[in-house]
Amino acid sequence: NRCPNLVDNNYETWVLFTNIRTQWRTAGMSGVMVGFDYNAVYAVADTLQIEVTPAVLYKLQMLEHKAISKAMGSLKGG
Repeated sequence: NRCPNLVDNNYETWVLFTNIRTQWRTAGMSGVMVGFDYNAVYAVADTLQIEVTPAVLYKLQMLEHKAISKAMGSLKGG
């Protein structure tokens, strides 16, 4: 994944987001993404020495929401 142009205070969140891209919880056998496995998110953040502050958590949740919205649009053919 190519890193988009980011302001400095978003870089840590982007690094965390790209490193947890395999840590999604899914709904049953359908495989529909429902959100991150936050136990894994905190474990990865700890490993990367990224402090999950309220600001980082908020940004991560916004990225999570965008990814889920995009995936749902793909399922609907959009």
